[in-house]
Amino acid sequence: MRQRVNIQYSIEIDKIEQEVLRLVQSAASSLSEASTNFIEHNYALTVESLKTIDSLRQQLAHIDQSLNDINKIAGGYLSYQASLVASPHNSDAPSGTAEANEAPMQDKEALATVEQMVQNFKDTNAIS
Repeated sequence: MRQRVNIQYSIEIDKIEQEVLRLVQSAASSLSEASTNFIEHNYALTVESLKTIDSLRQQLAHIDQSLNDINKIAGGYLSYQASLVASPHNSDAPSGTAEANEAPMQDKEALATVEQMVQNFKDTNAIS
């Protein structure tokens, strides 16, 4: 298997969805290509077939790593969004008004919802 290295780069927050979509499309394209190659191969019990199967396994491992990267990016983004909801500096309502008194409750409900979404995401995508 080819060696991999972790890299880090920054993008504008409003570009994250576009970047994740690009990564998903790349992984989907790789998966489609691997699937097509696998289906089109004649699987006689030969050394060539063994090499084809091993190549497919390596392609799937690469795709899995890409999906894991996407998973981490999405999880990090959701955690960031949850931290924004939890931040007390998000209220635009003047203090002492009915609107300001309702804001903390709405923030808590929104935070609870986002936290539940993050937990569900983590549970669904947990690696055993």
